[in-house]
Amino acid sequence: MVIANLLAVDDEPSLLQLYVRRLTRQSYKVFAATSGAEALAILQTEDIDVLITDFNMPGMDGCELITRAAKQFPILQSIVVTGFSDIKTAISTMGAGAFNYLQKPVDFVELGVVIEKGLEKRKLLQDVQNKQQQLEEYRRNLEELVEKRTAALSAANRQLQREIDERRTLENSLREAKALAENANKAKSEFLANMSHEIRTPMTSAIGLLNLVLDTELLPKQKAYLEMARVSTAVMHNLLSDILDLSKIEAGRLHLEQLSFNPRKVIFSVIDLQHFQAQEKTIQLISDIPDEVPVAVVGDPNRLRQIILNLVSNAIKFTQYGAVTLTCKLEAEENPQEQHVMLHFSVRDSGIGIEKDKISLIFEAFTQADSSTTRKFGGVGLGLNICSKLVAMMGGRIWVESQPGQGSTFHFICRFGTEAVKIDKADEASAGMHVSVVEFRDGSAGTVLVVEDDKTNQLVIREILEHEGYSVVNAADGEAALKECANRSFDLMFLDLRLPGMDGYHVVRHIRERESMAGTGADQCLPIIALTGLAGESEKQRCLRAGMNDFLAKPFAVDQFTAKARKFIGARVRKGLLPTRGEGRGAPSAFVLTGEIFNERDALQKSSGKSEVMLERLKNFLQDTPQTIALLKKADVAEGRDHLFEQEVHGLKDKAMELGATSLADELFSLLMQIRKKQDVQSQIDNLTLEFARFRQEPRVRQLLQRV
Repeated sequence: MVIANLLAVDDEPSLLQLYVRRLTRQSYKVFAATSGAEALAILQTEDIDVLITDFNMPGMDGCELITRAAKQFPILQSIVVTGFSDIKTAISTMGAGAFNYLQKPVDFVELGVVIEKGLEKRKLLQDVQNKQQQLEEYRRNLEELVEKRTAALSAANRQLQREIDERRTLENSLREAKALAENANKAKSEFLANMSHEIRTPMTSAIGLLNLVLDTELLPKQKAYLEMARVSTAVMHNLLSDILDLSKIEAGRLHLEQLSFNPRKVIFSVIDLQHFQAQEKTIQLISDIPDEVPVAVVGDPNRLRQIILNLVSNAIKFTQYGAVTLTCKLEAEENPQEQHVMLHFSVRDSGIGIEKDKISLIFEAFTQADSSTTRKFGGVGLGLNICSKLVAMMGGRIWVESQPGQGSTFHFICRFGTEAVKIDKADEASAGMHVSVVEFRDGSAGTVLVVEDDKTNQLVIREILEHEGYSVVNAADGEAALKECANRSFDLMFLDLRLPGMDGYHVVRHIRERESMAGTGADQCLPIIALTGLAGESEKQRCLRAGMNDFLAKPFAVDQFTAKARKFIGARVRKGLLPTRGEGRGAPSAFVLTGEIFNERDALQKSSGKSEVMLERLKNFLQDTPQTIALLKKADVAEGRDHLFEQEVHGLKDKAMELGATSLADELFSLLMQIRKKQDVQSQIDNLTLEFARFRQEPRVRQLLQRV
């Protein structure tokens, strides 16, 4: 049975045949085209569900094909497959209407998952389209019926009762249609929430690992490359946040907080964040805040920071030389309201400026003043649209004054509450911050339980916490977490909310019930910090109501993560629940990630807990590996047999990982990378020989060999 109709487009016949062969096996009906023109012709005659197209093709490229196809077939789902890997290519394809973006060589398992997601999205769009058509049809019917009944009233009153009955029927139909539309909106919200979680979870790993590696000893070129990768992940994170924020605003689900904060601290935090970007371009970053600005106002400091940060980063981006000046002053009101104040913020730059006929466009979503702006400066045109909506929610307005070639000044005015709030010097350090962070680095020896099902995130979090000096225990699901808590005590728990089987909410409920039955005092309860890719305010409040102590959205910054740990571990030290280790332990300025020589626990686990299986594998590994290394030394990669060489190395790496020989596996991985880069491998093989000798001489390995 055919699941769906697919259209594969590629100018390489061999790859096109591979698409047809592999996807047909998965019960798809696959049409093939070697050019954009041929693909459009097929779309006219066949009912295609998903379009899979190459990006770079002669004549009509992938973006043009997707754009033209989307105009005729709005719910057609398009997937771009290309050898390019830069973020601009991804943004171009997504901007053209692509559903997803994959890189060559094609991973057909990943492609299958993406096709399924595309079919799900197509079905959802089709359902929404059908419901909209039904609503339109109901509206037209209602208008016709109302017109007919109005004319009939003058002729015969006897039709009145029948009209009432018919109107009741129509109202019921409209209520049903409205319910269907609301269900469709709910499905959309759930989809966005799931998308947020699915993207934020791996992004947490990427950002965390990059930060960890950047904190190791690196060559200057390596550090530069990794820093560029870190910036790219930050750009993706900001783009995701913008998309989700826009969706929440449009759905009316974004709510502003009412907190007391110091506006100066918000401005200074933005200056600190953007200092290095301005310094790199030799641009002066200036703030001007007169004394008349209140020390404390009431509003949402995080959303205010978001607006200012967007305007300042834009000003730096579009300024080649000169200065960016951030000003805040008190705005006079014609009809001042009691216990309210208006603040006028402005960001002035000496950049490229904006044409007068383009000024009205820049606050629209997905719009920039010039299409070349995206290519030259990046961005997709969401930031200013979100800023304008947030300013409106704060009871204000935003506008811009600009002259081409002479710079721009963005202004916005917001209304804030006023309170008789005293902020002392200790409080000023955290004024405007959403969470009060307590730094505590007195050498406390805390034990932290990390409940996370993603293996990579487990590694990242363990490295971060162990670098801070804490002992770490991992649990991959809720059941394992409860068993660990029953067997030993912990000083802090980081708890992922989406776990296999029992989710995070059930875990915290069981822990709090145990503590209540044991008569544990509130000050002695285990501090629990929620980790989740669902970053909304409603999710945070749900966590706090469930009994968790704090909330951390993925992806998180390393400093933010460690500050949370210090806050709660430090509180336990002050309460006398955790001893200290003397005068501060002092964190090193850099650390080196090193693998274990032999992880017996990991080897036993991968042998299904059977020690005899592990011992047999160890014996065979130690017998066979010297021969394999000898073959590698003799092999000549330049003879065109590098694929065979790579297979040998890859197989040996898998065996090393299976036996918990982590350091040896690292050397084999490095050797694989050198093979693929066509670099000289003999020195790496020498390192491999030394690492294998270390593994063989490891005391525990020698003890196990005596039992064989």
